[in-house]
Amino acid sequence: MVESRAAHRYAKAMLEIAHEQNSLDATVEDFRTLEHAIADSRELQNLLATPVIDAEKKAKLLGEIFQGKLGEITEKFLLLLTKKGRAQLLWNIAVSFRKQLDREKGIVTADVSSAVELNDELRKSIERRLHEMTGKTVSATYRIDEGLLGGFVARIDNRMMDASVRHQLERLHDALAEEAGTWTPAL
Repeated sequence: MVESRAAHRYAKAMLEIAHEQNSLDATVEDFRTLEHAIADSRELQNLLATPVIDAEKKAKLLGEIFQGKLGEITEKFLLLLTKKGRAQLLWNIAVSFRKQLDREKGIVTADVSSAVELNDELRKSIERRLHEMTGKTVSATYRIDEGLLGGFVARIDNRMMDASVRHQLERLHDALAEEAGTWTPAL
């Protein structure tokens, strides 16, 4: 997902307001609620995305959906965002808010794919290696990729750690090809 500049700016503004108002923990929970609600509801995704529903009606519907579930600052933000016709950015803003907060706290998110389910010991080992690589606390999400023969592939932002069997075989192939190119038979 590409983070839009507008989503980034809105998220940054909300993070600054949360700090100023000493309501960071509550705002973090609010944005977590928004992120999960949007991810879990196709209807909510459609409501946010559709331009057919006018801003006033959309603001009213969102107010009803989230009534009592969000703090005052976040409710006002949601109302403002909707009235400005930017409700479709809410998901991206919530994700950007989380990413900016993680950066502020020195946390990086890693996406780890493996051929099979990894046990806790292997997960901790991978996270330790990623910590050594980045110098930051690692929050990892794991998924199974049946296309991998074995091992794992970890992605953090633009960086990748490829410890898959396929990658190791490719490296072995390249090394052997290089040796074969410099090898001359004895006569």
